[in-house]
Amino acid sequence: MGPTDLSRFWEGTIEQLKKTEMRASVDESPEQCGREFKTYQVAMDSFQGRRIRAWYSVPNDPPPNGQFPAVLAVPGYGGTKPIPTHLVLNGFIVLTLYPRGQGESIKEWQLESGTKLTYHLEDKDEFYYRGAYMDCIRGLDFLGSHPEVDPQRLGMWSRSQGGGFTLATASLDSRLKVAVAEEPFLCNYPVSVDITSSPYCELR
Repeated sequence: MGPTDLSRFWEGTIEQLKKTEMRASVDESPEQCGREFKTYQVAMDSFQGRRIRAWYSVPNDPPPNGQFPAVLAVPGYGGTKPIPTHLVLNGFIVLTLYPRGQGESIKEWQLESGTKLTYHLEDKDEFYYRGAYMDCIRGLDFLGSHPEVDPQRLGMWSRSQGGGFTLATASLDSRLKVAVAEEPFLCNYPVSVDITSSPYCELR
């Protein structure tokens, strides 16, 4: 697949996502709240109709203009990620999102076989990360749908697999203004297979 075909593939994938209604549910989760912020459990429909989950954390005191900067955070390959409360305590809304089959989203759907890295590896339409990348973009859709979020100050920060998600999301969606990818996974597969035991060994 050449660069032009690759661009068309992802443009078509994003168009498919846009045709899926979000149908988000947002319910306060007292056990995840802090003294200075509230956290809500979110469930929403994403690419291919998969339902995914997230935590939506909002500081109690809004800025003068009523809109907060917001950060999308996603997990490493292990699939779990605590809410980065240090960001919330510093005035950021944070959406801690679990792409399909990971973390909280396991309650909605799990891989039928294989691993995230190998699931439908030879089928570009069904490969796990095609849908997972769209789940991240759906997270931006969710943030953009809330009036308390400043759409001009959307960022993403994560590490390992989450760093790979961050790079992919930034390349596919211009709404993301800042991207911080720590030790990004899903980069330079040939070298990674040679120098890393896990999880790239799943590709051998």
